[in-house]
Amino acid sequence: MLVRVNFMLSISVFLLIVLNYFTNTVNTSPLLITSLIGLLVLLIGVENFKSGSKFNGVSFMVASALLFLVVVLVALGIF
Repeated sequence: MLVRVNFMLSISVFLLIVLNYFTNTVNTSPLLITSLIGLLVLLIGVENFKSGSKFNGVSFMVASALLFLVVVLVALGIF
């Protein structure tokens, strides 16, 4: 189940980036794209953690937390 959600999320993020870059019809905020990528990285971390690779899973979760921190700092106007 988690792999299927992760795959669908990665396809939708890829389509958002491509549509945002090549067309003028979709104006997606970079904060939205960054937060979706952060969610994708978090799901990869959870999947790795559940499959037994705890260090790899925690590494992905820390990377996701840093991405979300960047999104929050940019949204607040600090960064």
